Amino acid sequence: MVSTLELTCEYRRSHRALDSVTLRAEPGTIVAVLGGPRSGKTTLVRAFMGRVKPRSGSCLIGACVCAKDFIGTRQIATFVDREMSLYRGLSPRRNVEIFALLAGVSVDSESVEQALRRVGVAERYIDRPLTSIDTEISPLVWLALAVVRNTPAVILDEPMRDCSVHTAGFVGETLEDLRRDGRSILFTTEDLSATRLATRVVILNAGRKVAELTPAELLDQNVTDFLSLFSRRSPSE
Repeated sequence: MVSTLELTCEYRRSHRALDSVTLRAEPGTIVAVLGGPRSGKTTLVRAFMGRVKPRSGSCLIGACVCAKDFIGTRQIATFVDREMSLYRGLSPRRNVEIFALLAGVSVDSESVEQALRRVGVAERYIDRPLTSIDTEISPLVWLALAVVRNTPAVILDEPMRDCSVHTAGFVGETLEDLRRDGRSILFTTEDLSATRLATRVVILNAGRKVAELTPAELLDQNVTDFLSLFSRRSPSE
């Protein structure tokens, strides 16, 4: 399970990037965190990664306290941060093998190939350097890593950002496959259409959780009600 309880994170004690955010992604569910720029989405992912320490509240993956157990969280979760980069001179296969090894997991080449095919990487691209392939393939390579590592939790920062409809479709199918495998999945997005993949949608605005609802409930909102979510203060205030 992936969860936060009253999570508050600050930068330089002057900017509150997250303000008492509580959420939970149970096994076999997908939580989409929806928000615009500076809403706190990336800070949330980095808090789970242990790269941002909370001022107060908790941030947990399973029983691991993210700010204190850097190694433990990486044994049970696969992270994809927007700032993470693949080795562009290497193939998708070699990238997955190397990042799995860095995470302490030894994988065989056949398993990696199966994972890459499962997430939608065409066979002709599996052993070609990324420099000769469209950069859109990057989210699929990271998802293949999640498949081969088989971690209980998968946390991604805007995995469908700048993706074509074709690539976004593969990302969505893979996330649904991982959900059916019983993983706890959390991803951030600025794209309302991406929330259709989720079990629950959490909306952040200026670091505050302003709503939590199902995709169907979100789509039932009229334009005025939807826009009001992004100007509303936290229900606890």
